[in-house]
Amino acid sequence: MAPRDYWWVQPTVVSVGIVVALAAIYWSRRVARLKATIDLIEASESRDYYQERYMAYREYRKGSAFRDGVLNPRDEPTCQKNRDYCLDFLNHYALVAIACRKGIIDETFYKLWMGPTLIRDWNAATELVRVARVPKMPGDSGSSLANSEFERLAVSWGGSRLR
Repeated sequence: MAPRDYWWVQPTVVSVGIVVALAAIYWSRRVARLKATIDLIEASESRDYYQERYMAYREYRKGSAFRDGVLNPRDEPTCQKNRDYCLDFLNHYALVAIACRKGIIDETFYKLWMGPTLIRDWNAATELVRVARVPKMPGDSGSSLANSEFERLAVSWGGSRLR
């Protein structure tokens, strides 16, 4: 057989190489996304910064007098600090929502881990988000888009729409 009878070998080897390279890229990105998801979860579970904000938000979610101080903060530094902590906690979920939308973290994995909690926290936060979207205090600018990414993710997972 002459070498020209084996013309198909080189294109076949190149094609197989391309498929292998694409598969390696796909799996590397998938593993990196899962690692980023686990890193985000680990950071939020173990760092004092997030834990302090979570504790403040947990008090807010209980519906006590603490909640009134967060929703209608007086000039007291403690009320303002608690409000800031609760809003910071919600900003963490906004970060998660953006990271899911952009494919930086794995939405399916995160939903399995935190789905019911995220929805619970969103449903409890709707009044606070409504307040955050309208200027309420001196120096408070308000933002009509406050936590809109968090809202989009929570609603897509079964949470209530903000009215």
